[in-house]
Amino acid sequence: MRITLASLAAVLLVLAGCSGTQCESKVLGTHFCEPDSGYVQVGQTLSFEVVDTCGAGCGSTLGGCQVTRDGGSIVIGVSANICPPPPNVACTLACAITRFNCTIPALGPGTYSISTPGAVSPTRVIEAIDGGGDSSCVVVGVP
Repeated sequence: MRITLASLAAVLLVLAGCSGTQCESKVLGTHFCEPDSGYVQVGQTLSFEVVDTCGAGCGSTLGGCQVTRDGGSIVIGVSANICPPPPNVACTLACAITRFNCTIPALGPGTYSISTPGAVSPTRVIEAIDGGGDSSCVVVGVP
C-alpha cells in the first residue's frame, strides 16, 4: 500500500475537523469604553479598549480589534474566525475574557456615534472638540 503525502494531508484535515468551508470570518460585538467626559480632542488619535467575553466560542480564534467609520458613525468590534470544534472533542465551558486596544483615527469637529455589531453594548455618543477632551479609555465593570 502506497500512501502519498497529499492523501495523508487530506486524512489529517478530516481527522482535525478543519475544512475551509466550515469556518466563517465575522466581526463580533464587544464591550467597549467611552471617554469619561464624552469629549475627544479634534485631530488626535483615540485609543479605546474593547473586551470580548467569549463571543467566538469553542473552536474559534480571535483576531483583534476592528474599527470602521462611515461619516459620523463608528463601529467597533473584534474580528474572529468562527469554526465548529473538531469532531469528538468536548469543549469546556471555560472561557477567556480577552482585552484588545483599538485605535480610532483622528476625528474632525463634530458628534459621532460609537456602536458595536449586535448591540452588545449600547450606542454611545462622543463629541470631538477643539481645545480639550480625552484621548483614551479602558473598560470598567468587566473582569
